[in-house]
Amino acid sequence: MVRPGLAVYGYYPSETIRKICLKRGMKLQPVLTFKTKVAAVKELPKGACVSYGCTFTTTRRTKVAILPVGYYDGLDRGLSNRGHVLIRSQRAPILGRVCMNITVVDITHISRVRQEDKVVIIGAQGQGRITVEQLAHHLGTINYEVTTRLRETLPRYFV
Repeated sequence: MVRPGLAVYGYYPSETIRKICLKRGMKLQPVLTFKTKVAAVKELPKGACVSYGCTFTTTRRTKVAILPVGYYDGLDRGLSNRGHVLIRSQRAPILGRVCMNITVVDITHISRVRQEDKVVIIGAQGQGRITVEQLAHHLGTINYEVTTRLRETLPRYFV
């Protein structure tokens, strides 16, 4: 009987296990990708509040992308005002609170973002990469918790 755990996603359960596995020639490659699409693109004026509780206020004219994903889907609220997603291979910071099914990100620095553009929450896009370990670090938790929070009804594609 084998219980592969995080190895299914290409992740080691801890740094200690990673070192032991690498010494034995067992190298894992992360294969999990969690993505969505841009639902809308908006321009906000300087001084605009973003999301519930107005935990973020724009300090300049800001272009934002609205994402149809939130903590209900597994994007932890702890990433509010501190996490990132990838759009056009560039990091787009999360602005305000991650809501139940909506997240707002700053795309002012990313040109030509359009509705339906692909957004990577976990995984790689071009040269950009956001790992489960990076998210766990931001959240002060472990990679297991990040992966187990991904909603079971999210569509899964096995390649």
